[in-house]
Amino acid sequence: MVQEPSEWLYGLTPVEEALRSRRRAVRELWVASQRKDARMRALLKMAGGVRIHKAEPAQLNKLARGGTHQGVVAMVDPFPWEELEDLLLGQGPMVMLEGIQDPRNLGAILRSCVGMGAGRVILERKHNAPLTPEVAKAACGGLEHVRMCAVPNLPRAMKVLKEAGYWLLGSSDSTGSDPWDIRLPREVVLVVGGEGSGLRRVVRGECDFWVRIPSEGAITTYNASVAASILLYELMRRRRLENVVDKPHRGS
Repeated sequence: MVQEPSEWLYGLTPVEEALRSRRRAVRELWVASQRKDARMRALLKMAGGVRIHKAEPAQLNKLARGGTHQGVVAMVDPFPWEELEDLLLGQGPMVMLEGIQDPRNLGAILRSCVGMGAGRVILERKHNAPLTPEVAKAACGGLEHVRMCAVPNLPRAMKVLKEAGYWLLGSSDSTGSDPWDIRLPREVVLVVGGEGSGLRRVVRGECDFWVRIPSEGAITTYNASVAASILLYELMRRRRLENVVDKPHRGS
């Protein structure tokens, strides 16, 4: 994925987590000249050594391109993308995304991934929203803690994952088993598609299992971020209960 020389973050939590995680350098900060509250003072203390500019609301609005900046905008190094082979070395479930075009949905999914122990994410370069400041804001700091790779071909990456011992769990609106009825191996990748379009046929064909979220009310479908969060919670719950069985036979 092509990277710009620098990127932008806005909002207190995204900037705080960038400073706290230290995964990428924060180069410069613009802070509201009128903000002198305790949270801003703590942020400035974390930013020791970073060049800081006092700014008026109009300048901050321009830098944040109209986003809700809460009085702080940061220039940071590009996001540290990784290779698929690097992600294979981690632990816990992974998440694979296709067709997540809404930046707020993407950010919300990344937030849930980090919070529920699935901090490795794979997405296809051309079928998902780019990592904009809006994504970072929606992720509420989660972007600074998630490991991600962008692959040119999702089905090919799925084959690599299978060869490495991972099992692919596809999310569906209507077909598949209830989450608690599936025999889950430990090495699992949750595959989530975008609203409306879902997963392409070539991607669906690589999934080993299908899971759906049961509903008892009039609403039977959820947006991608809500569906991903529900399923990630179930995966976390199962891990905590140590309700993990031996690997099933693929194709059975």
